[in-house]
Amino acid sequence: MQLTGRCLVTPLARDRAAELNIRLQVIRGETPPEPANGSSGNRLAIVAARCSRSEEKALQESARRSGWDVHIEAVTGDSFKDLAQAVSSVSELIGSGRCKRAVILDENIFRISQLLDSPGPARAAICWDEKSAVESRLQGDSNILLLSNRLLGMSMLGRIVRAWLKED
Repeated sequence: MQLTGRCLVTPLARDRAAELNIRLQVIRGETPPEPANGSSGNRLAIVAARCSRSEEKALQESARRSGWDVHIEAVTGDSFKDLAQAVSSVSELIGSGRCKRAVILDENIFRISQLLDSPGPARAAICWDEKSAVESRLQGDSNILLLSNRLLGMSMLGRIVRAWLKED
């Protein structure tokens, strides 16, 4: 992952990147390459809070297999306030055009949906199967997918994410 010299990488972020086998490269004096036409391309932000490593990896792998570049938005603590900050960051990424869509995996999806229930670029959808994922894209033009890791198994999570990312 290429970062500009203006980026601040915390020790926690550096450790997390190492766990995920992501090599951080700081480029001094220049910005990382942007997708063609200055758009977000197929960039997907992922927030995976209070879930197992295997759930998080499965989510990332499903997105990558669907042809999406993955941006991880780290949750720095265990409180809902920390999760709310990560959700706010994701909403800003979408609003600025740096990410096209986002997936948030947590057990508090209904509280998160309330955070996103305001006018703005974020259009969240809570999905429970592939059909609801497809409909949320076709009918509601959702750009944030909220998934409960408590209610859905890993196999279903992957199928939902792939169906949601496929619909444009």
